[in-house]
Amino acid sequence: MLQRKIFAVFILVLVVGIAVFVQILDLGKSVQAVNNSFISERLPLSQRIGELRGVIADEERLLYEYYSFTATSDVFLTQSAQNKARLGEIVAKLEEDTSLGEIVAKLEDDTSSRTGVAELRTRLSELEKLSGELSGTLSQSLVDWDKARALLAQIKPKVRQIEKVLATITSANQQAVTALGQDSQSGVSTMVRWVFGYSGLIFVVASFVIYYVFEIKKAEKRLSYQAYFDASTGLPNQYRLREELSLAFAQQCAGSVMMIVADREQEILESFGAAETENWLVKIAQRLRDTLNSEGEKLYRFGSNAFVLVRLPCNLSAAEQRARQLLIEAQQPLQVDGRELFSTLSIGAALMHCDTGNDTASMVEAMVQQSASACNRVRRAGGNDFAVYDEVMSRAAAKVLHLAADLHHAVENNELRLQYQPKVDTATGRLLGMEALVRWIHPVRGMISPVEFIPVAEDTGLIVAIGRWVLREACRQNMEWQRSGMRPLRVAVNLSARQFRSGELLDEIDAALADTGLPVDLLELEVTESMVMEDPESVIKLLGAIHDRGIHISLDDFGTGHSSLAYLKRFPIDCLKVDRAFIKDTPENTDDAAIAQTIVAMAQALGLSTVAEGVETAEQLALLKSMGCDQIQGYFFSRPLPADDFLAYYRTHL
Repeated sequence: MLQRKIFAVFILVLVVGIAVFVQILDLGKSVQAVNNSFISERLPLSQRIGELRGVIADEERLLYEYYSFTATSDVFLTQSAQNKARLGEIVAKLEEDTSLGEIVAKLEDDTSSRTGVAELRTRLSELEKLSGELSGTLSQSLVDWDKARALLAQIKPKVRQIEKVLATITSANQQAVTALGQDSQSGVSTMVRWVFGYSGLIFVVASFVIYYVFEIKKAEKRLSYQAYFDASTGLPNQYRLREELSLAFAQQCAGSVMMIVADREQEILESFGAAETENWLVKIAQRLRDTLNSEGEKLYRFGSNAFVLVRLPCNLSAAEQRARQLLIEAQQPLQVDGRELFSTLSIGAALMHCDTGNDTASMVEAMVQQSASACNRVRRAGGNDFAVYDEVMSRAAAKVLHLAADLHHAVENNELRLQYQPKVDTATGRLLGMEALVRWIHPVRGMISPVEFIPVAEDTGLIVAIGRWVLREACRQNMEWQRSGMRPLRVAVNLSARQFRSGELLDEIDAALADTGLPVDLLELEVTESMVMEDPESVIKLLGAIHDRGIHISLDDFGTGHSSLAYLKRFPIDCLKVDRAFIKDTPENTDDAAIAQTIVAMAQALGLSTVAEGVETAEQLALLKSMGCDQIQGYFFSRPLPADDFLAYYRTHL
């Protein structure tokens, strides 16, 4: 847009410049014509008139001298002949001057003067005739002095008449010269105005260009700032971080990079909204910036809730000490929009080291990735801590990357399998249902534990595709068993948080049931307590839609999260599952037993059934039976079984 404006202005200047050039050229020609007329016509005319006056004055003088005998007749005749010759030349030139007649014709005050040169010649002829008669009279041996005086008296008026004609011509010529001067002055004035106007336009255009160049520079500066600095905090961003880390690698290698992530961002976002969350992050950035204690430290904003602290120089001990200081500082509350908010930090540090085999860009990316990997390790452990990247972490990160790549192929190559763990009646031991659990049969590594690959699937987003396959396969297998004569058993399928956030869960459930033909009351969906509490209101709405279809819902791992009873009674669920963490050490651990007893009693009070996970001993079974727990699931009865083995188990536990 700006370039088009400048281009348009230059086109305007060019067009106006051409117009000014044409106008000045035309005016210049006019002024030149006026000057040429003055030089070639008016000036010579003035000169001729002056010469003519001189000749006539000489002629009159000679006649008087001749009359008074101040000159001899020979001298008079010679000089008179010369005067007459000069007079003839001047008059001939005047006759050749075509502008003279036009000049004289324009005079309105004296109509007789319009005869111009013709009248002048007539008067000169008359003067010449009188001069000849006077000369003839004076040259006789007996001079007739009366006649000579009479002729001399006639000569003077003739001279006056000639002078009058010359005065008329002179006046006309002066008026013409004046008009030429005015025309020339007008032309020059017009040229000056055009030049002045064009100069003004150039000044305006130059000012315009300077202004826009200044604006462009400001825009470039603003864009440069936006490209390298965060608008909210004023901190340099990740692009500036990478540039300055490259310089640091080129200059020295002793330093540390700390990835700092503010915990609880999601919680604050859901509670107070995006604007207040950003204000909270700005406050955290300000606090971190206030803690900078040397010129060797610099803070960057790396992402939404992530910051990077670079310290040069820095060793392992100094990095650990600095991380502890940051964690202590973070414990102080922040005042944000009138609220007092608490937060913790997850910090991952990586020590800078030069690798002569790699370029600086590769080393910078390695440092950023290593600090992020260490930070993620802290976050997975609950946050509010720090970790330093080491070789063990490096090997673990590489293993996760390879595992993620293989997991992509596992979904594509149908390497996933389902196993089914029986759920039995606590009182009778009768089979009531089963939980579908996914297993991965790697073509090289063999069986890979869900504990190993499920977190990777969550991080990469593959859990959505895996969850979709598990849901459909569990429905298909259960329907196949129903068709083969198995009595109705409800199959439980675990859902992930990413499936809830995908926006496609309801459609996938409907499609799985419709395509397999499984009755809705033979499907149970398990959700975890922590997953539900990520966004309680949205989850309650979605679970309500699922429950309205007649599908059973159970809350898994209950007691390990932080849901409140107020939310619990609003959840549209049918069953509480007591987490194995409260079962494995019972009955010896009376605290765990008391928690399990409380969960069972609370479920009964809310009209919910209960399932205890991880039951492995007869003592645990007896304890849960005494508590009134409805169902048992664990190795005491059966490990998870492939489909064929589960069918065999069913036939032996009718």
